[in-house]
Amino acid sequence: MQLVAGYHETVLVILSIIIAIFASYTALDLASRIAAARRKTRCLWTSAGAVAMGGGIWAMHFVGILAFRLPVEVAYDIPMTALSAVVAMLVTGVGLHLIHEMRYRQWLPFAGGLFMGGGIASMHYIGMAAMRIPGCDIHYIPSIVTLSVLIAVVAATAALWLVMTLKHTWERLASAGVMGLAIAGMHYTGMAAAQFYRFSGVGQIPGGNSLSPTLLAVAVASVTILLLCLALISTMVDRRLAISARREADALRAAKEHAESANRTKDFFMAATSHELRTPLNAIIGFSELIKDRRLGDDLDRYVAYANDIHTSGQHLLALIEDVLDITRLETGGLRLSEAVFDLGELAHACREEVVEKAEAAGVTVGIELPSQPVQVDADRRRLRQILLNLLDNAVKFTPRGGRATVTIKVGKDSGVTLSVSDTGPGIPQEERTRIFHAFVQGDPRLERRHEGLGLGLPLARAFAELHDGHLEVESTPGEGSIFSLWLPPKRLHTPRNLRTAAEDPGAAEESGPLSSLRASA
Repeated sequence: MQLVAGYHETVLVILSIIIAIFASYTALDLASRIAAARRKTRCLWTSAGAVAMGGGIWAMHFVGILAFRLPVEVAYDIPMTALSAVVAMLVTGVGLHLIHEMRYRQWLPFAGGLFMGGGIASMHYIGMAAMRIPGCDIHYIPSIVTLSVLIAVVAATAALWLVMTLKHTWERLASAGVMGLAIAGMHYTGMAAAQFYRFSGVGQIPGGNSLSPTLLAVAVASVTILLLCLALISTMVDRRLAISARREADALRAAKEHAESANRTKDFFMAATSHELRTPLNAIIGFSELIKDRRLGDDLDRYVAYANDIHTSGQHLLALIEDVLDITRLETGGLRLSEAVFDLGELAHACREEVVEKAEAAGVTVGIELPSQPVQVDADRRRLRQILLNLLDNAVKFTPRGGRATVTIKVGKDSGVTLSVSDTGPGIPQEERTRIFHAFVQGDPRLERRHEGLGLGLPLARAFAELHDGHLEVESTPGEGSIFSLWLPPKRLHTPRNLRTAAEDPGAAEESGPLSSLRASA
């Protein structure tokens, strides 16, 4: 026997490596879709992936064999060649099937890598056995064969491990390059293990392969690359559809949560409204019946007191209805400001007088601290009155007996006007400071809460502040009290040149003390 020397055609070797890298990238991309697929579509993706990836690995192997040149004509046994392709696809299919299970069994990449590596090596040597060389025999160097199998096992294990860790496209590209070179390395290591020996008297085999190996390699490579491109396009389309479906699901979930929240708000509003309206209505009906039926005879003073209670309940009922209407106008954009120039200090005094009786009953001190000069503002007096009354009412309502509520006005020529209401109440926890500005919300969300109200005051107050191009903020220390501050921009000041601030006149701060302080005791 005579050893026959062969060589590899460089162009086809490069083509085989390109196929290996392309197939590796496609495999990693398909694996990411299989891992994310649902049970019904996972089997379909696995089958398609087995055909694409297994076909790609087989094509790399076949083009690599066609790149090998011998001085004799080489033919290929079709059944054996087909068997090598089937082995590649089956082994790849099993590997892709293991991807989903690897989430739960950490040892599977190693067992799967051993199986896939052995399968790929089997594909290679079955393909080598399909070679029909007249008058030649193939012998293998055991050590190099072992090395080729080891390379296949390591490459397959690395591929399965990478599937579990790769997240970004550039990572898949880099890994595909490494994997493709490893697969090509396994093939050409296996080719190096083969030695071709020729017997004397060699003749041509009738019906041998008459097609140019180069043309056959290009044809196989073209079909393979087409299949791999179709697989990549499929994964791209599926990924986009999955993203779109996820977005739609998120939108539906958000819409559902919004609808449920709106439904809960509606239920709370209906329950709270019925509770809040029933109280003044019961008072109106009860006292009016007493007067109508003259149950107390001719006790005029008692009837006058009852009439006063009816009037108070009617005002409370009207205020509740006005709050609901204002919220509706704000949501529909139908609320407009009626602006005029007025004295903010006088408004503060008027609002304090309106809460005096309630403060006396609660044992709360209500004070006012104003600048030394009048503060004229161009704003909607009715809406600022609503803001200040709401803040004062809350301060008196939530401040314990013996506490204090204070209205403070501060003016800066460039910083605008700040109207604040501070109290020595229990304070507001951090997590509640945003929530209290939502409609129909109070610090205590239960209907059987201690304090009356629909929870519309602060949302309305903040909305009115924003309509004036200002804002309403809260600062609070649990256990010490809260400060609600309404800020109006400098353009709302009517005569800023006549106002003195602490920065312009150091004595102004000393002159700005409490103009009046009322001790309201029960």
